Amino acid sequence: MCRQLKQQVRLYLTDEALSYASQETKKAGTSLSQTIECFIQEHRKEEADNATNTTGRPKSAALLR
Repeated sequence: MCRQLKQQVRLYLTDEALSYASQETKKAGTSLSQTIECFIQEHRKEEADNATNTTGRPKSAALLR
């Protein structure tokens, strides 16, 4: 298991972002902090995947076709 370092931060989110994060929190049954952390980790993974993509387009671009 990962060692966690807790640090208090203040985030300013738009109403839309807060609403989305709150909905995802309810679906996952996790805290808002955990949900936002998962969003960040997923984004980092997607960036890493895009960096190894040899087509020159982000993988998400294929979904838009």
